[in-house]
Amino acid sequence: MLLKILKNMNKKGAIAPFLIFSLLSSCGEDPFNKKLKIFRQRSVERSSFEISCGSPTTENTFTKEVDDAFMANGKRIVTGNGTNLLKFEKPELSYKKPLIISETILKNRLANLRTNIDKYTKDSVDLELLELRSQFLRMRANACRVDYLKNQEANDVTTFLNLTNYCKERNLPIDCLTGALKVPKVSTDFKNQIIDLCRRGQSLRECVILYDINARKKKLPEMMYIMRNRFLQKNYLRFFSANPTHIPKLDCQNSGEKIKISIPINYSETITFSKEDFIVAVKKYWDSKTIEFIFTDKSDGIQIAPVDKTVSYVQYNESSSTLYLSNYLSREMFALTSAHEFGHLLGFPDCYLEFLNKNEEIVYYELPSKNNLMCSLNDSSTIPEFYRDQIVNDVCNFRKK
Repeated sequence: MLLKILKNMNKKGAIAPFLIFSLLSSCGEDPFNKKLKIFRQRSVERSSFEISCGSPTTENTFTKEVDDAFMANGKRIVTGNGTNLLKFEKPELSYKKPLIISETILKNRLANLRTNIDKYTKDSVDLELLELRSQFLRMRANACRVDYLKNQEANDVTTFLNLTNYCKERNLPIDCLTGALKVPKVSTDFKNQIIDLCRRGQSLRECVILYDINARKKKLPEMMYIMRNRFLQKNYLRFFSANPTHIPKLDCQNSGEKIKISIPINYSETITFSKEDFIVAVKKYWDSKTIEFIFTDKSDGIQIAPVDKTVSYVQYNESSSTLYLSNYLSREMFALTSAHEFGHLLGFPDCYLEFLNKNEEIVYYELPSKNNLMCSLNDSSTIPEFYRDQIVNDVCNFRKK
């Protein structure tokens, strides 16, 4: 039923605003990769979230409720000019206001929608229902990788961004933290943030001792800047850099005007959209005035296969990689997802954070990088030029003309 709804909305041009929630169509690097370097891991118990993995009961019940509500909303008549009707607010998807998903949250949103449906515009309700369904399906897919998501919380960059942007957000001088950290009694919030940054590279005990020593010597500004710069170099910048262990070596040729990069692929015919659709999508975002990707058919090339009942992702292997594309994508989302996942094939990670917090809620936010396709899928996304520079320097294996 949702596929019909998507098609109808697409014809009417109503799907574009929904692209802001495209995080629900793309997963990124292999969600089943066990070889993660974890510096902090809390004990993992078999939770209600994890137990739902592979169980269709809740999913079918909830998605049917949403589908039924969607169809009922289609028959609802909005009276008057609609000027007094409300619209649902979109989350910013930033580290300040992340998207938080749980079964309870989604069901409460649906209940609230039913209770107050007449207060909102019809189009707003349609989009809210689509978002609810997509977020629920995302949550169900993530139920099968609980350990991975819990470990990902260790990569949270909220503290780093809070300290980095503290002065700018308050229209204060760039060195405003120096004064704030030299007062006799530093706020508990600052103390916790400095220790949190420190513990990304050292033990908590070491960080508490270091903090106390620097506080007595009135050198907390120096400690904060050292810890922040260390985090920037070792943790933050990697979100925008190709992973050395995942970088393929591709044949490249410099024709003088452009660098042409050969991409051998083996594209499955069982994917909803054609190989030509995939190639057009990738070239639209990754080709530039200086770089062009040339795709060739090769049985032992990069495998591109369909996947059902989960989101799209890339699985890295020693000899080659496989890109799994979801068969449940609209045409617009197929293009964006294909180009995004192609970035993973080139070794680039996601520049968004997704993890499971202590309340068993999925937390999602995008890093600040304007219109970066690897951070967010929307119709204004692009590939930053410095990504292409990395491709030429790290991926290309140049051959003679």
